[in-house]
Amino acid sequence: MRVAAAAAADARAACVSTMCPRIDDALRGGVRARHVTEIAGESASAKTTLCAQLAVRATARGGAAVYVHTDGPAPTALMRRIASSARFVAEACDGDEDAATAGLERVYGVKALGDADALRETLTAVSAVLRAPVSEDAVVRMIVVDSIAAPFRDDATNGGWTYAAKRAGALHKLTMLLKEYATKHDVAVVVTNHVVDSVRENGTGAHGDGAVATRAMGEFTTSGRRVVPALGLMWSNCVNARLFLTRRATRGQGYVVGGDDGDDGNAGVARTLHVVYAPHLPESSVDFVVREDGAWDVAAPRPRAVA
Repeated sequence: MRVAAAAAADARAACVSTMCPRIDDALRGGVRARHVTEIAGESASAKTTLCAQLAVRATARGGAAVYVHTDGPAPTALMRRIASSARFVAEACDGDEDAATAGLERVYGVKALGDADALRETLTAVSAVLRAPVSEDAVVRMIVVDSIAAPFRDDATNGGWTYAAKRAGALHKLTMLLKEYATKHDVAVVVTNHVVDSVRENGTGAHGDGAVATRAMGEFTTSGRRVVPALGLMWSNCVNARLFLTRRATRGQGYVVGGDDGDDGNAGVARTLHVVYAPHLPESSVDFVVREDGAWDVAAPRPRAVA
């Protein structure tokens, strides 16, 4: 029993916390080091929010993070709000506001706009930061690629076996590089992925409110669409863990969403994180909401007034 408890404690210590206790519990401490973890979901499902939150959290107590953005600008403003939040200052920086602000300088943002070859060149250059950190204390604990699917978007219209083979080869090279970084440098690697509509010949599948996993690959219903992660089955076998984010309306259900001051643009929408597969985790689902300063656990539903 003591050995098992010690192993569990070590596993949690090797994780980067999401700063959402319920999500951390589902992930047994957070996103695990030495693993490549995928976060898939539709647009506005909070993929970038969680990645920004993880990158900021990785800077706690001298750590550093590399944030590679392939699909638009880096979420710099969001990271600044997360780093200045009372939650991060208290939990990760022992109440030291200056340390929290200084940590943002250790999030190394890298732009990689272009095709898969451009992304691979960018990731190859990241090895210099891993081999020779800015200081002994500023060791990179996390690498984020947001998103892994964007470099393949323009080529997808080509179709056919030639494109499929080219994509498979490019994904294999990217995966080998990311897994090398994860295992050699004890880094937690997180990549985001888009979704595509799922079409079944027999017309069966998961329907209804919320989201229900129907395949090991990860098929979910979100915002009224039945979707699966992009890049196909081959890519599914490349990642160590797959997390899936879905959205649903919550108006009238008593959930506390949005910030304390009211509507922050996300009011009326709750997200759910689903653990699709991971070698160390059971399947599970956890609700959360997005506020101006990041992702938060869902507050307990408010009791409805009795007429």
